[in-house]
Amino acid sequence: MTNKDKKKLERIDKMGLKWYVLNRDFNENKIELFNIFQSNNFLYGIVKALEKTNYEDFRNEINSWLMYSFWYKSEYEIVCGGLFFKTVDDLEKIDIYYQVKQNVDILARYIITEYNKHSKKKLEF
Repeated sequence: MTNKDKKKLERIDKMGLKWYVLNRDFNENKIELFNIFQSNNFLYGIVKALEKTNYEDFRNEINSWLMYSFWYKSEYEIVCGGLFFKTVDDLEKIDIYYQVKQNVDILARYIITEYNKHSKKKLEF
């Protein structure tokens, strides 16, 4: 990571972006709300996405970094099911990417909107 990228990452971190999903707190052994923007890996992905020149490429880059950061990683997986399940087979394992993937367009637009509020250089795609 270059120094220029580090400065961009710090700027994005200071924007105070919030997008909450369910995740397990290993220390407390309970389900908590987790802000995906607390992941430096994902923030770096936003830095890379900001280099794109059109919305579709930006959105795809955000999706790729979501997958890279949160997809099928045990620290970001929980088991969900109905209250009255009968066997473990009735439960489903979900991860953070699973919780966000249907809203990638909304997430991408949120990032663009917040970036434009906090930056002199506006994104216009």
